[in-house]
Amino acid sequence: MGPVLCLHGFTGTPFDVEALARALESRGHLVAAPTLPGHGGSVDDLAATTADDWLSGADAALTRLADASGTRVAIAGASMGALLALRLARRRPDTIAALILMAAPLRWRAIDRARVEVLSRVAAIFGIRGWTIPKTGGVDIADSAVRALAPSLNAFPIAGLHHLIALADAAGADVPFITAPALIVHGRLDRTVSLDVSEELASTIGSSIVERLWLDDSGHLVAVDRDRNAVAERASAFLAHHAVWTRVAVST
Repeated sequence: MGPVLCLHGFTGTPFDVEALARALESRGHLVAAPTLPGHGGSVDDLAATTADDWLSGADAALTRLADASGTRVAIAGASMGALLALRLARRRPDTIAALILMAAPLRWRAIDRARVEVLSRVAAIFGIRGWTIPKTGGVDIADSAVRALAPSLNAFPIAGLHHLIALADAAGADVPFITAPALIVHGRLDRTVSLDVSEELASTIGSSIVERLWLDDSGHLVAVDRDRNAVAERASAFLAHHAVWTRVAVST
């Protein structure tokens, strides 16, 4: 069993992928689920970081896991974590064993892009820091008991959203060039990212091995929602059949 890097979403924490991480670990995988830069603290902490910071944090975690195992690493990414997984798979294809991409927010509505862009410019002009957009409806998890436990922030920093959109655009440009086997997962109750986005990802990704898992009873954070056991079972089977756990050179 090879190593798996589990990456959480924007404003989230490793809780977003905790159930999947534990399930894979119980099956013999070496698993890491780091807290990405700016996350796990306050909205101001997140607003002070950029997409480059998040990518650097994920990249460093990938290197640590590859060094610890001496093999390629599979990446399981939830939401923003899936965007980071795509970026890493394009930048470091020889280090990636497989991808599990859960509800990647690759596409943004024009009105949302415009809103974030205008607010970002106004904030920059007037030196406004800490400007946020409150979350409506709480964390996008259908299971109310799990939703109550989720330690996500209750607002989106405008600065962070600006960087998240830029990250989505960059990851979208990477999609046709991805070669790692990919399992694409999406919940039909997702209020954050349309299922159409994952359907488009599945049809345009460059990987020769692509599988889809659409879940009837889950929202955005599928790895911890009602279908979490199905996600863990399918992810485990996918990795067993398709992940390429070849040896890699240890960094010095």
